[in-house]
Amino acid sequence: MKITTLLCSVLLLAACASSTAVIDKRTFNCGEPGLDVGIEGGFEDPRQAEQIGERNFLVEVSNNSHAEITVTSVRVEPSNRNRVRYDVAFDGEDVVIAEGDAHLFRLPARRGMTLDPPIDPSRTRNEDFVEFYVMVVLSNGDQYRCNFRAPLER
Repeated sequence: MKITTLLCSVLLLAACASSTAVIDKRTFNCGEPGLDVGIEGGFEDPRQAEQIGERNFLVEVSNNSHAEITVTSVRVEPSNRNRVRYDVAFDGEDVVIAEGDAHLFRLPARRGMTLDPPIDPSRTRNEDFVEFYVMVVLSNGDQYRCNFRAPLER
């Protein structure tokens, strides 16, 4: 009887410690309807920046939920199809955003290696854009991924 009771206790503990008992992290793509978090991305005009000539990726995170959220990281990864290459930008500082509020992240856009223009027949010569994706991670593990294409002001 003791062995049966012990075996049942061990099985019960194993079931409670199962990884399926934990809520998994969720990943969302921007544009899905009804999301609790809204994300907008852009590329700051160097004439409007705090320091002339400085370029920043702009990421606005808005909280559409009914509770505050904490953003633990924002990552901007520029496309390798851009005419001007930029390095990955990252902000790992926790930012609490109240219900119905928004926060604007400015991440420095540091130039990487400049290459010859990519061969893409769908683009015209005078079209200059920066393509990038943004990954926003919340303290609950949820991740939001968004793709953006912003004009490159000179």
